[in-house]
Amino acid sequence: MSVQNFGSNELTTNTEIPSYSFVTADTLGLFVNDLSGRNDFASGVVTYNGILTSGDEYFTVKKEDNNVFNIKFKNPYDQSPFYLGFNFLVIGQNMPNENVKHGFVTDCTSSTLSQLLSGASVDPQSACSDPANVRDDHAGVKIKFIEPFKDIPSVVATPYYNVEVIAAEINPRCVVETITTEFVRIKCGAIINDTVYQPIPFMFLAVGNA
Repeated sequence: MSVQNFGSNELTTNTEIPSYSFVTADTLGLFVNDLSGRNDFASGVVTYNGILTSGDEYFTVKKEDNNVFNIKFKNPYDQSPFYLGFNFLVIGQNMPNENVKHGFVTDCTSSTLSQLLSGASVDPQSACSDPANVRDDHAGVKIKFIEPFKDIPSVVATPYYNVEVIAAEINPRCVVETITTEFVRIKCGAIINDTVYQPIPFMFLAVGNA
């Protein structure tokens, strides 16, 4: 694992490294009915050269370019699922959201794609009035859990961007700024040409005991 920040200050000592959370496929499996016969939750691991080492019952993978992989579902979803990470998790929109809350967030970006949330909502006060002028020190998007967790959940976030539209020099990343039982604050953006910060859409997943 690695920890990064968006600001200009470098992390120089261990005391400056923030806390982090993580989610494993086994953890998610505890909240999914494995006997349902559906693919509400699917996970896979892909090597750097496009070989699928885990998840071949759900996916096929084809490497199209140095950094471009085409991942296809063997059993297509009725609605677009949520996708997180490269050693990836795919979550169907029909998954119960009591212990697993997730979503696709476009707030503070110029994206015209539809925002989709399951078990959560975006706090209107965290919205950006002018996404084009958002600086790299803004606080991020506050996502409230409709039903709070009993304890602090694990949260992961993955940036979403179209490599065919956005220039190759983009450097996308997501930072989970704050996690509580009632909300999470996530900041996701891209540093273009090492100078310009641009907020971009992201997908998030929160897992815990409800």
